[in-house]
Amino acid sequence: MSWEDLAAATGDKEGTLRSYVEQAPPAMPAPMMMRVFAQLPAAAWAKVNAAMGFCAPPRIEDEETACMRRALAQASQLVADGNEFLADGIIDPREKAMFSERAEALIPTLRAHIIR
Repeated sequence: MSWEDLAAATGDKEGTLRSYVEQAPPAMPAPMMMRVFAQLPAAAWAKVNAAMGFCAPPRIEDEETACMRRALAQASQLVADGNEFLADGIIDPREKAMFSERAEALIPTLRAHIIR
């Protein structure tokens, strides 16, 4: 994934994302880190954890379980975004549009779990 794609997916500026990686040691606010790692493969988070000394055996799971994990991660990200947007007590048009876009993106993932 390119910096440009990551910036578009998270709603953050490309230069801001790059700046966190270019400083030593890398550091970014937790809400931004959640947005970034929600867009990256799980292996990226595992690599960060390994660099910090945290390791876990690779998880072997079926596609249904993996899909459920993706749905939960996306829903958690939506909640985190919503809380961040509400933090100042005002939802501006940009925040409203971002929330709407991310909520809509979650719908297909949730549909996969509806049993009829």
